[in-house]
Amino acid sequence: MRENLFLINAFTKELFKGNPAMIVLVDEELSEEVMHRYAKEFNQPITTFVRVGEEVVHLRWFTPTQEIDLCGHGTLAAAHVLWSEGHIPSGQSITFSTKGGKLRAEQVKNKILLGFNQIRAEMVNITKELREVVNVDVKAAAWAKDRYILEFEQEEDVIQAIPDLSKMDHLPGAGVVITSKGTTSDIVSRYFAPKIGVKEDSVTGSAHCALASYWNQLTGDTKWSAYQASERGGFIEMELDGADVTLGGECIVLMKGHLQ
Repeated sequence: MRENLFLINAFTKELFKGNPAMIVLVDEELSEEVMHRYAKEFNQPITTFVRVGEEVVHLRWFTPTQEIDLCGHGTLAAAHVLWSEGHIPSGQSITFSTKGGKLRAEQVKNKILLGFNQIRAEMVNITKELREVVNVDVKAAAWAKDRYILEFEQEEDVIQAIPDLSKMDHLPGAGVVITSKGTTSDIVSRYFAPKIGVKEDSVTGSAHCALASYWNQLTGDTKWSAYQASERGGFIEMELDGADVTLGGECIVLMKGHLQ
């Protein structure tokens, strides 16, 4: 029996680093209730359900508590499985059909490149509520579709920041990205999303679709190396081209198995 269940570490080439994603290959779409139950049972940051169609590959992403519209590391992991397990010929680009629209994936040497729409970041005032969600002085703030971006003065502030998750839970949107210019990478960030069942995400592709917009407005740059400074940590290459953001990264397989 061919494996249809994979635990992948995404945006890393090291075991136990990056962001874990459970990939489930299905021949027919499961009911929403069943997908919710599997995601809760697996208890990974994301469970991606993958169904290969004739022209596109259908993706749905579930956290342990709910379905979401966009997940970068869950998409990266799905692409890795499809190529490495021979479901899609190596080197052939993949078009994913999702609730959030169509996404593309390409292989370039040892990296996977994912194409997303930019998530536009709009600068906002630093309110009392935003100042209170972390124990570090906020330099600037922005709203990006469904999350806040808070900029700090330096990388050390991002690494040492202690979030107040209960106060974050009362903010609008899914979560809060904290960021600064980096030292060993161009930018550094962390992402907290307690409202969707993720206290701190390890490496977040969707957050970098917003960070590309944010840092482009500040610096005018269109290409960055990025490090998400969670406990596990992970690296993302970002490039902004108009309204499109390309994210690049690697994956490693931790486990293969069969879904009963």
